[in-house]
Amino acid sequence: MLYRDLTKFRIYIGLSAALLFASGLLGLCVALTLDPSSGGVATESAQMSRTQIPETPSSPGVFHFIARNGTVISLIAAGAVLFASTTIFGLLSNGFLIGYQIGAAATSNNLLFVGAAIVPHGLFEIPAILLAGAAGFLIPGEIIKYLQGRRETPVTRQDLRQTIILTTLSFLCVLLAAVVEAVVTPWLVNSVS
Repeated sequence: MLYRDLTKFRIYIGLSAALLFASGLLGLCVALTLDPSSGGVATESAQMSRTQIPETPSSPGVFHFIARNGTVISLIAAGAVLFASTTIFGLLSNGFLIGYQIGAAATSNNLLFVGAAIVPHGLFEIPAILLAGAAGFLIPGEIIKYLQGRRETPVTRQDLRQTIILTTLSFLCVLLAAVVEAVVTPWLVNSVS
């Protein structure tokens, strides 16, 4: 039973990762094709990323990051009841933004800065996004299997429980990411600036 659940999660986490990665590559390509010498969007984005990183004692705190990232996770996980539409949108838009920010940093030679600003909390935020994506795909995926005649019922209590577990794990990752983003990230950013 547990092995079957893990296999099911692996499929939906893999689908989430594929969408996030593919849109991230697109965002990276868009940022890299813009001419940084023209002061275009990529340059503005890289400069803006420096000002958005918390660097002062009055910078956004843990609750700010919980609210912002919790909203994203809620949107992605809501695909469970919206037939994965918000899941797909959330994964594609977040992947694009992540890739674009990395590309913008690469064109302005700020990779160390962006790495310090993104990687520490990203270690928790990316899994949160993938878990929320799996939660958003699980019920629609099971309904599709039912429509194909591959299962007897469209949604079971176990499916609902698994969706809640995935969403809860996602929010726990967001909580950890928020603490890291509010406490560790400012210190790292100041160290490399």
